[in-house]
Amino acid sequence: MTSTDHSRSFLILAIILGAIIGAVGVSIRIAPDIEQYQHQIALLTSDIEATRSTLTSMNLSLHDTHSSLSTLANTLSETQSTLASMNHSLHDAQATLANVNDEKVSLATDLTQTQNEVIALQARIDDILTITVTQHYIWEYDYDDWLWDLSLPLDLYVTYWERPRPTSWASWSDMAHDSADDAYFAEMAHTIDDTAREAGFTEQETVNYVISFVQSLPYAADNVSAPGNDYPKYPLETLFERGGDCEDTSILVAALLDQMGFDVALLILYNANHCAVGIAIDASGSYYEYEGKEYYYLETTGEGWHLGEIPPELEDTRANIYPIAD
Repeated sequence: MTSTDHSRSFLILAIILGAIIGAVGVSIRIAPDIEQYQHQIALLTSDIEATRSTLTSMNLSLHDTHSSLSTLANTLSETQSTLASMNHSLHDAQATLANVNDEKVSLATDLTQTQNEVIALQARIDDILTITVTQHYIWEYDYDDWLWDLSLPLDLYVTYWERPRPTSWASWSDMAHDSADDAYFAEMAHTIDDTAREAGFTEQETVNYVISFVQSLPYAADNVSAPGNDYPKYPLETLFERGGDCEDTSILVAALLDQMGFDVALLILYNANHCAVGIAIDASGSYYEYEGKEYYYLETTGEGWHLGEIPPELEDTRANIYPIAD
């Protein structure tokens, strides 16, 4: 065997040895790598399970989120519908407000016009109230005709017409002696005194002259001249309206005679639902006694009744007596 052969044999041996050594070395290295891979696979499997659990949880959360989003979508839809309705209502309210504003402007204009009309009307009323109304009276006494023109201030009549009415019989006497018309009735009393003096009347004749004038006024029940029952009128009202019922004419007679200086009282014949006048004077006939005074009866309704004469149907009728206070 040559050296070349030896070299080739050595090379072959070396290759074989190397192959064997390499095979053994691979075997040694493979075993540790498989365990590492198995460990990594186990870790990956655990991670995969965790990831699957996480994904399952995320799917559930995603489902809940979808449900919540659906609910929110419905709520949003309802909210949008409500807003649309509110916008419509707001539009209607704005339209209504615009109409109200237009009506307000119109009403303001009407109010201004009405106020101007009221001012003009009040001015006319004020002018009318300055009028003095002259009432012309004609009546018969002692077989003679008597004439009397009375100038009655309209504003004073309206003042009394607007007054509340007394609610008790006792208060009626106050109506015959009221300070607001004292000056007017004092002037009337002066005129009557002058007429009586010129005619030569006695005291009793003067009283009969006064009641004959009042008796000539037409009888007007309360339901004709004014609404309500027992609606007493002030003396000037009775003169202005040219009549009244028994309490009205009695209050008028009492006012006139009181201004002429006579001691007079209202007689309320409550059982007969009637009112008359009593006068404390030297006379004869029927009378009512009160606090030591004899108040002779004066009938103020109907014509022809004189001092001390009482209608037969009223004889023996009790009366409440209310003197006219000075």
